[in-house]
Amino acid sequence: MRWAWDSEVDALHGNGALNGIRMRNVKTGQTSELACSGLFPFIGVEPNTAFLPSSVRRDEAGRVMTDERMRTAEPALFAIGAVRSGFSGELTGAAGEAAVAAAMVAADLAH
Repeated sequence: MRWAWDSEVDALHGNGALNGIRMRNVKTGQTSELACSGLFPFIGVEPNTAFLPSSVRRDEAGRVMTDERMRTAEPALFAIGAVRSGFSGELTGAAGEAAVAAAMVAADLAH
């Protein structure tokens, strides 16, 4: 495995299967080639919460605060996954949080 910080994939190489990529460093503009058969792009860790009202409580990193049932302090607003404070960083964790939030929404709608 190789990390390529401050870079973006400029091109994928292969015919039916990936066999390499061209990367471009966004700070220097320099390009490089890398032979590979797989790719996992890391997009970042900053939560995209700008669209939420300022009344939604966030932690110091900007992630939305919830209770154990994924409820925020705002009525009928739930948060899960990378946007939620306390998120484990695992996709399976996000799936579990989604199941919890869905059950809570269903319970709220039943009342």
